Amino acid sequence: MSYYILNPAGQPEGPYPAEWISSNAGPSTLVSHQQKWVPYSQHPDFYQGSGAGAAAPAVPAPVPAVPVPTARLTPSPHWALLGLVLPGIAHLIFGQVVKGILYIGITLVTFATLLGPLIMVCVSIIDAYKVGMKLRRVGSVGKWEFFPD
Repeated sequence: MSYYILNPAGQPEGPYPAEWISSNAGPSTLVSHQQKWVPYSQHPDFYQGSGAGAAAPAVPAPVPAVPVPTARLTPSPHWALLGLVLPGIAHLIFGQVVKGILYIGITLVTFATLLGPLIMVCVSIIDAYKVGMKLRRVGSVGKWEFFPD
């Protein structure tokens, strides 16, 4: 097995055989191991034996990397209930920005009448619920898709 080391200037040198590394590398020498640089004292082949026949200590298995979850809103049809506060909010959350702004604008324009905002609340909640269901099922929805199946 061959190894690469980092010289004092930070440049890789090698390949060197394992025998050369074990006789010439100090514990602080950085050695290439599985495409990453580790101190030689942490490399699986390193052990401080007391003469010939000294057994190498057991090396723990590397811990696999765990992906870090990203914070993201899950497309849930329950976000449609935000339409009770202001119609169009759920559409903004679902990525239908222009459509959400249109719902908000129509609601504000028809605010003088009582029937206009009531109709917009009902239409917005039903539409947002259907959009949320499609997002959960398929994962995408068109920008102007109304009442998807």
